[in-house]
Amino acid sequence: MFKNRTLLLVVWVIPVFFLFYSCVSYLHIQKTASSIHEMEAKFELAQSSDNQTYQWEGRSLPKQNAIDFYQAATEKFGKYINCINISHPISILAIIFSVLTLFSGIFAQRLCSRVISINASGLEPEEQASSFHWFRTILAFATSLHSACFLLTLICILICKLLLLPWAIKNFTTSPAVIMALEIVGAVVVAALIVCLAWSRRCLMLFSTTEPVIYGIPLSAHEEPDFWQWLSQTLQASNHPVPDNVVISLQQECYATVAPLTLTTGEKLQGLTLCIPVDRINTLSKRRMAEQIRQALTQPAELAPEVRHDLLESHLRLIQAQRPVARNRLDKVMFHCATAVAATLAGYFLDAWREAIYQQSSRQIWSMSNLTVKSDGSHAAGLLSSTRLYLTQLAQQLPKSDFPA
Repeated sequence: MFKNRTLLLVVWVIPVFFLFYSCVSYLHIQKTASSIHEMEAKFELAQSSDNQTYQWEGRSLPKQNAIDFYQAATEKFGKYINCINISHPISILAIIFSVLTLFSGIFAQRLCSRVISINASGLEPEEQASSFHWFRTILAFATSLHSACFLLTLICILICKLLLLPWAIKNFTTSPAVIMALEIVGAVVVAALIVCLAWSRRCLMLFSTTEPVIYGIPLSAHEEPDFWQWLSQTLQASNHPVPDNVVISLQQECYATVAPLTLTTGEKLQGLTLCIPVDRINTLSKRRMAEQIRQALTQPAELAPEVRHDLLESHLRLIQAQRPVARNRLDKVMFHCATAVAATLAGYFLDAWREAIYQQSSRQIWSMSNLTVKSDGSHAAGLLSSTRLYLTQLAQQLPKSDFPA
């Protein structure tokens, strides 16, 4: 991770350069502002003095000459003085934003490294989902802060340069046309950065849970007529609604939901959907399975991601967020620019959980693949005709890793 060029450049090199440049600019502006304020104080003192002469750097000058010189300097350098006064607080903001950029970037990188080490040492199964959500939330805020402060630092530096541009390039050119052209180009760049600032919120979206996505295989009435006939008879006998869709999933909980669901294959499910974990089919009889299905259909879940979504589903939803559908080419470019650090860290973050996902899913898949269905037909798995095919398809949906399911 620490050898990644994107992270090395955007987290370490550029923020350090921004901090150094902001400090140098601040010291220069502060020195110039102090000289201006000191000069103003001397001229004000000369104006309020009753003496006809005024001491200036060891020389005795007539008071009227000092007043005339001050007025001429104010008329000639008034714009420069105003620009210095405006640049002073902006340079302070540049220092603050550059420090926040450096701190948030290092913090996000260290947090991701910590996640990798924690997963390498092993987590208890009941702690995996909660740890995933906790680290995901903190990493989202850290990367969003880094992206926003990075752009704000650059905006502050450019504004300071634009304010002092005519005097900064006076040794090269004093042409009004050239200065105007450079100011227009600079203003366009600042405007573009401000627009790009709106894309920094995509870092939050990158780590957020978007629409529900699950690892699962839909069971159609055409492919599994026996299962659907049993399900319809069971639910009609207890006055429960028959679901529009049934999915065999790798979730840890049997639930029903009316929210739209998206499978890893890209298929979208609308209406009432019943999700049945494969390990429940493995261990439950038809009677016990009917009880759990009726219980799930009594109150369809709202699918709050931090509560009802396990590690498998949360992992997949982050993968989906990394591949958003761009409205146009500009949207795609702006997304990749604003989320350069966030997307890179998200990749390392997801890789850290792959082993835990395979440990969680392989238990369900292998226990199901070794299942011997009871000959009396009382077992829930006996309702399915293509169990081995479903298991193969589920295993193929899992993220590629060195830990095969």
